[in-house]
Amino acid sequence: MKKSKELCSLWNNEQELQTGNVRISELHEFKGHPFRVEHDMQLFELSRSIEEKGVLVPLIVRPNTDGEGYEIIAGHRRKAACECAGVDTVPVMVMQLDDAEATIAMIDSNLQREHIRPSEKAFAYKMKLEAMKQQGKRNDLFQDGTLSPVGTKLDNPTLELNQLVCSYDDLGKWELDSQPLEKERVRTDELLARQIGESRNQIARYIRLTNLIPKILDMVDEEKLAFRSAVELSYLSEEEQYELHAVMELEQVIPSLSQANRMKRMSQSGKLDMDMLYEILGEEKPNQREKLKIYADSLEGYNSFYFSEEILSTLDRNKNIKVRDRATLFNLVIGLNGYTVSTGVISKELNGENIIAKPLKVEEYMCVGTIKQKNMTLSRYGKVYMESLKIHISEYAK
Repeated sequence: MKKSKELCSLWNNEQELQTGNVRISELHEFKGHPFRVEHDMQLFELSRSIEEKGVLVPLIVRPNTDGEGYEIIAGHRRKAACECAGVDTVPVMVMQLDDAEATIAMIDSNLQREHIRPSEKAFAYKMKLEAMKQQGKRNDLFQDGTLSPVGTKLDNPTLELNQLVCSYDDLGKWELDSQPLEKERVRTDELLARQIGESRNQIARYIRLTNLIPKILDMVDEEKLAFRSAVELSYLSEEEQYELHAVMELEQVIPSLSQANRMKRMSQSGKLDMDMLYEILGEEKPNQREKLKIYADSLEGYNSFYFSEEILSTLDRNKNIKVRDRATLFNLVIGLNGYTVSTGVISKELNGENIIAKPLKVEEYMCVGTIKQKNMTLSRYGKVYMESLKIHISEYAK
C-alpha cells in the first residue's frame, strides 16, 4: 500500500491517507449498511464501464476493526460492479476513522443517490444521528463531489467546525486543505436536518419507521402503505403489527391515516386486539367509496336517454359525485337528463345546432339522486344516467 505524504489537520488530529490497490476479497461490507445494492440495469452499465475504463473513482475504506482486510465506507455498488466485471483489484483510499466517523461518512456518501427508499432513509438517519450524538462531532465527508470532513464538538454545545477540502489533480495526487467554518449553537438533530435538507420533525418520522416489522416496512417501500400512516403504525407493538399485517392480508385492505391513528391510540390504551383490528379495518373509508368527479367541460356534447328496465337493474349501489362549485353542479344536472331537479325541462344548444335534449315526461320522472350543498348523491338510476354521458346526444336527438 502506497502512503501519501500529505498530512492534514482533521478534528484537531493528524490524519494520514493511504492510497493504492487492494483485492476485492479484502473488502467487506460496512456493518449495518442500510442501503441495498440492486443488481439492476444501472449496475450492469457500471460494470460494462469498469470493463472498458477501469474504476475511475477509488473506493473509500478503513481498516477492518473485526479482522483482516478493509471495511467499505463508500463504494458498495462499485465493488458489486467489479465482481460482475470479473475485476480482482480496485483502487482505494484508506482513512483512519473511528466507528462514529465511519458511520457518518458512509451515510453521507450514500445519501447522494438519486432514489432512496423510505426504509433506507429511516435506518440511515437513525445511524447518523446516533453517531453524531456518540462522537460529539459532525463529519460531512461527501458534499457535491468533494471530500470534506467536518468536526463538530456538540457537548459544548458551540460548534467548532473545520472543513477538509480534497481534490484530485491530473497526476492522481490528493491535495488537502483544512478550512475553518463559522461557530454557532445548534441541536444535534437540527444539525442533521440542515445537512440532509429535511425538517427535524420529518427526520423523527423517518426514524419511527425503524420500529416497523419488515413486512409492513416493505409495504412502505412498495408504496402500498402511506408514509404518515406507517409512522402511526410504528407505535404498535411487534405482536400487534404482525396481527395487523395478517388482517390486512386476509381482508386485502390498507389502513388510512385516520384508522392508523385510532390503532395507535387503542394500542397505547391497551385495547387493541384482533377483534378491534377487524372492526377498524372493516369501516368504509372515504377514499374507498366509489366516487365520480364530474366537471362542466366533460359534459359538453353529451346527454342522457331512455333506459330499459334491464339496464336500470344492473346497478344497486349509490354513488357520490363531487363537484367544484355551484356552477359545475348546475351544468351537471343539465347534462344528466336535460332538466334540473327543481326547474323542469331545459333546452340546450350544442355545436351551433339547436338540439333539444330528449327529456323524460314529468309524470315519468325518476329520482336520479339528491343534491346537498356541493354533493350530488346518485341513485342506481342516476348512475346509469351518468354512464350514458359517454353516448353523444346526436345519436339520440331525433
